[in-house]
Amino acid sequence: MRRLRRVLTLVALVAVATGGAAAVPVSASAAPTVGINASGIPSGPALDEVLATGAREVRMFLLWRDLEPSAKGRLDPGLVAAYTDIVGRLVAAGVRPNFVFTTSPQWASGSGDQNTPPRDPADYADALARFAALPGIAGHDIAYELWNEEDADEWWAPKADAAAYATLVKTAAPALRAADPSAEVVLGPTTGSDFPWLEQLYANGIQGSFDAAAAHLDTGCLVNGPATFFRDATGRISQYVFLGAREMLATMRAHGDAKPLRVTEYGWSSTQPGSGGGPSCERGASTGLKPSGVTPADQATFLAQGYHCLAQEPGVETATWFTLRDAPTAESPLDELRHYGLLTTAGAHKPAWDVFHQIATTGDTLSGLCGDFTGPAITVVTPKVGQSYAGSLLISASAHDTGAPRRISFAADGKTIQNFGDGLASDKVVSLDWQGAKALSIGTHTITISATDAQGNVASQDVQVKKVSATDLVAVGPARFTLKGVACSKAASCVLSGRLLSPSGSPMPGKVQLQWQWRTKATKKRKATWKTLHKITKPAGKPFKARQKLERSGSWRVRVRYLAPKPLKASSSPWAYFTVKVRKR
Repeated sequence: MRRLRRVLTLVALVAVATGGAAAVPVSASAAPTVGINASGIPSGPALDEVLATGAREVRMFLLWRDLEPSAKGRLDPGLVAAYTDIVGRLVAAGVRPNFVFTTSPQWASGSGDQNTPPRDPADYADALARFAALPGIAGHDIAYELWNEEDADEWWAPKADAAAYATLVKTAAPALRAADPSAEVVLGPTTGSDFPWLEQLYANGIQGSFDAAAAHLDTGCLVNGPATFFRDATGRISQYVFLGAREMLATMRAHGDAKPLRVTEYGWSSTQPGSGGGPSCERGASTGLKPSGVTPADQATFLAQGYHCLAQEPGVETATWFTLRDAPTAESPLDELRHYGLLTTAGAHKPAWDVFHQIATTGDTLSGLCGDFTGPAITVVTPKVGQSYAGSLLISASAHDTGAPRRISFAADGKTIQNFGDGLASDKVVSLDWQGAKALSIGTHTITISATDAQGNVASQDVQVKKVSATDLVAVGPARFTLKGVACSKAASCVLSGRLLSPSGSPMPGKVQLQWQWRTKATKKRKATWKTLHKITKPAGKPFKARQKLERSGSWRVRVRYLAPKPLKASSSPWAYFTVKVRKR
C-alpha cells in the first residue's frame, strides 16, 4: 500500500459548468510544497544553488532519449550514476525529487523528432520501470511526470492525441508502481490549465491510473498578476489564466476523483526594465500586442501572490517555480524564455530569489482572498415580491460591484427579455416598462434580475409577481397618488414627480397625464378662469417625473389624471396650487 503524502481529508462541494455539484473527499496538503525547476542535470555547484533556495522539491527532466539511447534495456551508466548521486543528495537534505520522463529515442519512435511518442507504450513503461527500480533511486518517494505538455502538438508530435496518451499512462503506471511502490504517478502537465484535455483523458479511461494531475501556469508572455482572470464562452475560468487551476480541480471532483493537482511550473519572465520600454511579446496570439514579461520587482511580487493563491486551493499539492536560473542567449532565441529565473545568468540574486527563499523557509505571509469570485450585489427596485399587476410591468434594478457591472439582464420565467450593457455604472438603476408582461397568463410568474461583473461572475435574484385581470386589480380599491410638491426654478422651469399605485402597492396599467393650468385674469367681460396650457403623458406603471417651462406669471395649478384602461375608472389627484413669476427679458 502506497504511503499517503502529507495529506488531510476535507469535504468540498465543487460546482462545475458541466457537472453540477458533487460531494468529494479532497486530499490536500495544508500548504503546497515549495518547489523549483532546475535545468539540465543539476549536479555539483548547480545542485548547491538549488538547495540554497530552500525549496523542498526539485523538478528535473529525465530524457528517455538520453537514458536509453541505442536499444531497449541499455541504460546509459553515466546518466544513471549522475541521477543516483542527485537523488542521494536531495534526499539527505530532505528535498523531494520530481522527474519528468519524456522524449523518445529514435529506435522507439521511428522518428527523428524526440517529441514523437513511442510506437509501443510498453517500451516507455519498461524504461521508466528500470530506472525507478535502481538502487539509490527506488524507495525515495519520487514523483514521476509521465511526459511533458502532451496536450500540445509541439510536445506530442505530430499532433496531440488524448486516446494515445491515455494508453501510455495506463501502460506505464502499473509498471512504475511495481518497480517502486513509493513513487507518485503524475499525469504529464498540461499547457495552462487544460481542463478540456483532462476531460478527454477521463473519457479515455484514465481514472484510477494516476496519483496526481499536473498543470503549467506559466503561459506565454504573462503580464497579469495571479488574481486576474477571465472566463471562456462556457463560463468556466479560462485555461490560460493562473486561477484556471481551479478548473483542473473542479474537473477531477466532477468525476468523483479526490486526487491532488501538482502545479509543476508557475512563473513570470522579468524582461521589462523598471523604467518601461521593454521588448514586446514574440509568440502566440499576443505577438506585438503586449510586453513579453514584467519587471523584476513585479516578478517577485507575483511569485508571492501566486503561492498565496495556490495555498488557498484545497487539493494543490505543489507549487513549483519556473525556473532557478535565467538562460543564456544560446539556449533560446526568444528573449522572454531567458528571464524566468530567480538568478541571473551570472548567478546574482534577483528580487524573486529573496521572496522565494522566504516562502520556502517561513511559509505564506500574505492574507486575504485571491481573485474576485463573487457576483455583483443586486438591488431590485421594482417589482416587489408578490406584486399584482394587470398591464405592463415595470422592472427596475441596480447592481453594485467594485468595478462597473458588465451586464444586467432581466428575464421572465427563465426567458431573457432585456440586456443592459453599455454605459453601466455601479449602483446605476436600469428600467424596463415591459409591455410583454401583458401577454403572460393569469397567475404567478418569476422575474429574474441577474448581473455579471468583469470577471464573468454572475449573481441573480428572483422576484415572484402575480398577473391578474384588470377587474381583479380594480377590486382592491381605487388608485392612489403619491406626489412630491411642485418645485420651480427662478427661470420658471417647474418639476412635479410621484407615482400611481393601487391600494395594495401594485403598479397600475395605462397612463397618467399631468395637466398644467394657468388662471386667467378677470376682465369686465369675463370672470377669471383656469386654462389648460400644457399636458404631459407618462406610463402609469412606474414613477414619473415631468418638467415644464412656464411662460406666464401668476397663479398656476397642476394635477395628475389617471387615464385608466377599461374596466378601470379614471381618477385624478388633488390640484396643487403655486405662483410663478416669469422674469422679463
